[in-house]
Amino acid sequence: MIYQFRIKDCINSTYHEIAELTDTGIGTLNTIFNGLKEEDFLIQITKNELQMENRKKLLDKWIIEYEKHLKPTLTIGTLRFLKKDDFYNWKDIPIKKGKTIWGGETASGVLIN
Repeated sequence: MIYQFRIKDCINSTYHEIAELTDTGIGTLNTIFNGLKEEDFLIQITKNELQMENRKKLLDKWIIEYEKHLKPTLTIGTLRFLKKDDFYNWKDIPIKKGKTIWGGETASGVLIN
């Protein structure tokens, strides 16, 4: 979640603003911010101002933890179109902004065409 937004642009926003921006719960944000503070990635400058430190080290740590904990839980599923004809006419399916997401080969095919 923490890399969903530019930390330097949002770090001093309210939890409510960050939660809305990232679609994350307030409790989760509290846990994340406390963890970042405990590991000295987030430094309290003033009562209302925070600053990120060691971003490269944080990213490196995230990559290692992703490989160890999150990646093994991700699985590839079997997906299908709701309507059989859409399999052949997928380029004609109306795209709903914010709802329709193409990935992999399909996304590259859409970009190329």
